[in-house]
Amino acid sequence: MKPVRTDLIMSTFKIPVWPSRALSTLLVALALLWTATSARAQTSGAPPERIAYQGFLTDGSGTALGATTPKNYDVTLKIYTAPTGGACVWAETQTVTVDRGNFSLLLGEGNGGVVVGGVTVPHALASIFATNNASDRYVETVVAGVGAGLATVTIAPRIRLVPTAYSFLSTYANALANANGSNILSSVNGSLTANGSLTVSGNGIFNSYVGIGQSSPGFPLNFANSLGDKISLYYNSGNTYGLGVQNNLLQIHTDVIASDVAFGYGSSSSFAETMRIKGNGNVGIGTANPGSTLDVNGSVNSSGNATFGGAQIGAGVSTGLYYDGNLALRASNGIYFQSSGGANTWMYISSTGNVGIGPVNPTVALDVVGSIKSSGKITSPQWKNTLVVDTGATPAKANGSSYSCSGGQCVITVSVDVKNNSSSNSSQIYSDLLIDGTIVRTWTASVWQYGGGSYSHIFVTTPTAGSHTFTVALRGSNIMSNGEIQILVQEFPF
Repeated sequence: MKPVRTDLIMSTFKIPVWPSRALSTLLVALALLWTATSARAQTSGAPPERIAYQGFLTDGSGTALGATTPKNYDVTLKIYTAPTGGACVWAETQTVTVDRGNFSLLLGEGNGGVVVGGVTVPHALASIFATNNASDRYVETVVAGVGAGLATVTIAPRIRLVPTAYSFLSTYANALANANGSNILSSVNGSLTANGSLTVSGNGIFNSYVGIGQSSPGFPLNFANSLGDKISLYYNSGNTYGLGVQNNLLQIHTDVIASDVAFGYGSSSSFAETMRIKGNGNVGIGTANPGSTLDVNGSVNSSGNATFGGAQIGAGVSTGLYYDGNLALRASNGIYFQSSGGANTWMYISSTGNVGIGPVNPTVALDVVGSIKSSGKITSPQWKNTLVVDTGATPAKANGSSYSCSGGQCVITVSVDVKNNSSSNSSQIYSDLLIDGTIVRTWTASVWQYGGGSYSHIFVTTPTAGSHTFTVALRGSNIMSNGEIQILVQEFPF
């Protein structure tokens, strides 16, 4: 059998003019082929996976097959990756009508399931061109029953599949259109535009900037310069988990107030939370359930001042809690220590430093309403007035200076240092304590002859508030002139 001459025609092919009888037979065969093809065709928006294939078959003597009457032959068609040898990447069987040596068929119209080398060969025609060596595809034709003793003959050489002229446009496609002719993807000046939805089932890798609603992206991912929702991480309408932009505001939001925003590390399924912002605005650091505006489970360190309700805490505060190694509570007015809600005031320190336990406005350094209990000594206030007078007359008299008494309890200590100037027996010495010229107490002491002594007398009184004059008068005989008198006044403002 002679080699077969085949032509790959993508759109049209010529049919030679034959005598009317032969033409009638051929038309009948073509009609049958068209009917079979039409019956198998399925309406689809995608182009059919078919390749038109024609050839001329002769026997070994050069006589065309089906020379007088069109005849059907069983043909196996295979596509290899090389002119000889190579891998068989596609195969099918067809029954082909040959008329005067001519045949015409569509690759892809036959039956698959052909076994080559013990392996069933694929029958998806489009898939064999989706590889990096798709330029090398060769068709091998095997015809049954045409060899000696009706043997099967493999026709050589294999015929290389080549594109028609306009199919070169597919190498540099300007657009990808749907079945209606509308562009789905289009390329203009290096820019690829998708019209409609774009679904990527595999990995999408972009080596340049991507603009969403932005024709000139300036960043790896650039959205349109408009306000509103930008990204939804969950839900596709209404309230969502996502990001939005308003005037001078970047929004990170959830869908409802019961939803929170959490920060942490790890992955969504294995998440270590470090901070949470509740939908009600409470912030928790170290806790997922903050019960106040700021709830911290752990230590708080600040290099600056912290302000709480107008009061500050820090090293540079004038009003508030001051710390520079020492801790001080500073206030422009008084400092209150109160029960919850301020219903009761337990202690108050006024702006002058007076401390009141019970009273809100203490008038002295320590003003207490109630009893005082101490396990140790209570030290009295300082001496309010001390008067030292030499006795220059007989009887000697010492006049104390004025003293302002607040009306509390006072302790007056009178010290007398006298000597007896008599050579006889002892003398009686009288000490009178006068307050504002009135004697309030008299003490008596005996001084032996040529002797002397010191005597102290203590008197407790409660004078009225105001200024008072304390006086001590000595009465007696033979008092030496170098005697000394002291008046010590100590006040306990109870």
